[in-house]
Amino acid sequence: MLLTDLRTAIVYLEENSLSPFNLMGTGPFKILSLTNDYVVVEKFSNYWKNHKALLNRIEFRCGITSADITTGFKTGDYDLACGLLPEDLEALQLDRRLRINTIVTPRKYTGFVLFNSSSSFFSNKQVREILYKITNVQALIWNVLGRFAQPAEGLLPPGICGHDPGRRHQLLSQDKAIETLEKLGYQSPISLKAIISPSLRKRYHTLIQTLFEVWAKIGIEILVEPLTFFLDVAEEAPEIDLIIEGQIAEYDDPKAFTSDLFHSKTGIFRNYYSSLGLDELIEQANIENKALKKEKLYKKVEDFLLEEYVLLPLFHEIDYRVASPNVKGLSLNSIPPYINYSEIGKTGDAPAAIRKKGGGIMYIPYDRDFHSLDPSLVYSDLQGEVIPNIFETLARQSEGGRIIPWLASEIKSEANGKRFRFYLREYIHFHNGRQLTARDVRYSFERLLQNEESQSRLLLSPILGATALINGEKKELEGFKIISAFEFTIDLAYPISFFPSLVAYAPASIVPEGTEIIDGGWRDSCVGTGPFRVIRFNPRHRLELEANPNYWRRGYPKSDGLVFTFGISPDDILAGFQNGQFSIVGSLLPLGIETLRNNREFVIGYREMPSFSSFFIAFNINQGPLSNEKLRRKLTQSIDITALLRKHVGRRAIKAYGLIPPGLLGHEKTFHQPVVENKTKLSIENIELTCAIPPSFLQGAYGAFYNAFFQLLRNEGFSINIISKTVDEFLKLQAEASADLSITGWIADYPDADAFIYGVLHSEHGNVGRFCGSKEIDLLIEKGRTENDPVIRHSIYREIEETIEHHALLMPLFHPQACRFARPEIEGFELNPFAPFVAYDKLWTRL
Repeated sequence: MLLTDLRTAIVYLEENSLSPFNLMGTGPFKILSLTNDYVVVEKFSNYWKNHKALLNRIEFRCGITSADITTGFKTGDYDLACGLLPEDLEALQLDRRLRINTIVTPRKYTGFVLFNSSSSFFSNKQVREILYKITNVQALIWNVLGRFAQPAEGLLPPGICGHDPGRRHQLLSQDKAIETLEKLGYQSPISLKAIISPSLRKRYHTLIQTLFEVWAKIGIEILVEPLTFFLDVAEEAPEIDLIIEGQIAEYDDPKAFTSDLFHSKTGIFRNYYSSLGLDELIEQANIENKALKKEKLYKKVEDFLLEEYVLLPLFHEIDYRVASPNVKGLSLNSIPPYINYSEIGKTGDAPAAIRKKGGGIMYIPYDRDFHSLDPSLVYSDLQGEVIPNIFETLARQSEGGRIIPWLASEIKSEANGKRFRFYLREYIHFHNGRQLTARDVRYSFERLLQNEESQSRLLLSPILGATALINGEKKELEGFKIISAFEFTIDLAYPISFFPSLVAYAPASIVPEGTEIIDGGWRDSCVGTGPFRVIRFNPRHRLELEANPNYWRRGYPKSDGLVFTFGISPDDILAGFQNGQFSIVGSLLPLGIETLRNNREFVIGYREMPSFSSFFIAFNINQGPLSNEKLRRKLTQSIDITALLRKHVGRRAIKAYGLIPPGLLGHEKTFHQPVVENKTKLSIENIELTCAIPPSFLQGAYGAFYNAFFQLLRNEGFSINIISKTVDEFLKLQAEASADLSITGWIADYPDADAFIYGVLHSEHGNVGRFCGSKEIDLLIEKGRTENDPVIRHSIYREIEETIEHHALLMPLFHPQACRFARPEIEGFELNPFAPFVAYDKLWTRL
């Protein structure tokens, strides 16, 4: 491994010659020209490998300013670059005409603070622990360095044997730190001497100052010695309390970060810290040949250093290159040589726009309010429509209802459905440029489970240890194990065959580790991986999104942005669509839908599809008049639902023949006996039925349907008493099952039949389980949840549907239709049965 270091490269120099042109190597290029700021190399035609360089010549220009690099890319003078200022890098990426490619990789470099354990202050391990734990490294690095660094949880960087990608940094409160220092006999202010390496002092000045400000809050002042002093004492330790330094792997081995630094005989920083116990571990690791044992030993070495609080790891650098679209085959390595120059090719095509025509902004109105962009708070279909454009999930539903990997490239079921292994795509970045890793997934899931405001956090309750997070008993998710930066496993408390469906629902969207309040735009804290990113958000009124220039699905999104407006009346939506103000509309009344369908210009842009939602009437089978099964069955057969829907709902819904909607396992379209006209009335004399129904149902789009339904019941001899005047009253009646009828609906949290069977009927956890659930159905539900064979699962759900019908447990009413109109100039318009109903990333405007 040591012989891979470029300093050991083999050269030939002609005798008595110091000219660099006489310095020869064996590589794919040879020197043609060389000055301090300009180097030219050309292809070596006699290169010994069969694969010769694709490029004829490479010109390296040094000392170029960031502004000049930016200009050079726009004029086509430069093909490949690094070292741009953040604002210039952003400008290049935002200019979609340039089609700039950006590739990044963590460098095998760690910046850290090393405490001098031989100084009077840091000889106390408790003091070292205080400074270690008072520093929130994640927040510090993300807030100051952003995309250009990755918070370090250990000394060994990613890609080096022994690196632990799942390690957590334990924190200490400011008050507790001050209290502990006082107990140890230290009075504020405490002055400490520090030296800082020249490279960190210049490049990371803001980071270091911010770090010192954190420590100053607990009464510790840092006096930085002059640069010349650093050069004199960097490897010694006279009267120095700490050193801020960085270490890069010149060769791909953990020895560069362990024995090279801390061995008591040869380590650079042996005078700051050394230990015979550490020496023994290092020496065992150095001579171990078996990879797994070697990795475990180096993890023990790192654990030793961190448990002794010898150092405070700060960050791993993120290296990047920007390239013109003419450059092909480019890859970036984390150690020298960073660029694969011998494999790069260049096309002769000039940069062009992403598409020859089109793009445009899509304008989408909704008749409801929209309050938050936080995916953990998603509970409505409107949120499920909007949020996935910004935040994405590990899996997603595809055409035909299948669940496919999304941010994950592969999902494997193991241990008979009790463990799932996920592999992340390695080329996905958040809107702010940070690379997606398994740590972000773990954080997102823990954030959802601990969010008391979330109505969807039970979604992840099958994960081992999830209940402990929900109850506040723990802060770490036991069942989530990180294997590497892009691989992790999730252990379940019990087998769930359709677990990938659960993580396909919007509340399980992935946010960057450390995200707390989601607010503002993508430059603030509203950061996802989706095809669009937030420009500005005015809650309840307007959301403006722009295309993500670095979206991982190449060629998407097709449009330049989306603008959602909320709280618009159906009549104004209709008028705005007709006059070209809106691009895609759906929140229309039945009359509005028919108006557009009868217009030749607009009917061609009409799409409809049954959504994964069901509306129904649940009967209280445990008490009251409807505990009589014969009465329930007569009631379900007495109302012509099809006629009611046709008259009062139109195309906005289709008749339900069961609880499970079309497109999911267990659904079958079965026909009941037609209603006979002039039939004999039921022999019912003023039986009063108490009814729980959300007030909005009687006033919204389906209000006419429900009012007509109640009138038909009255005509049959029933007396209907609606006892839910408010939403809170409805929810209380639902929880207590203290009404005879519960009229409600259920929108799938995840695209699987279990979302309806378990979510609606389970006797303890189901929406109306206390009304009409049973132990018999519970057993079938659990059987369906653990079964892997879809054919068997289908038969289980059919058995449940037949039980519902045979015992008249509930009365299916309708499945709402996802109905949308697109303007004639809109291309790529498709409709899905599960939110997001519209694939907004595929839309674009034909000019």
